[in-house]
Amino acid sequence: MEAGKINVLYEFQNPYLNRSEYLVEFNFEKNKMPSRNELREFFAKQFNKPPELVIVKKVKSAYGGLKASAEIIVYSDKESLNIEPQYVLLRHLSKEERSKVIEEMKKKKLEAKKIKGGI
Repeated sequence: MEAGKINVLYEFQNPYLNRSEYLVEFNFEKNKMPSRNELREFFAKQFNKPPELVIVKKVKSAYGGLKASAEIIVYSDKESLNIEPQYVLLRHLSKEERSKVIEEMKKKKLEAKKIKGGI
């Protein structure tokens, strides 16, 4: 993806949630759509923010085309990221990190069931 091929269709500064929301349209050269993490890295460079603060909410592409649109949210700090649901944050992790977090969540649920069942 090249920087010149981005078209910002909509921009909204949300001071209450400490974030900026964008609707962008972009072209991709390859026959394959970039992954969510690749898009996250690319848009982080475009908006001059660290990738941890960029959330790729939704990506849509037309069948057979090389043009796509995406909803991007850029937070101003890490504390504000707590607004996002857990499943959205899990989407932005690598497969290894995601599996570790899911395993930890399963363990906590089992422990909670054991405690609840034992009382």
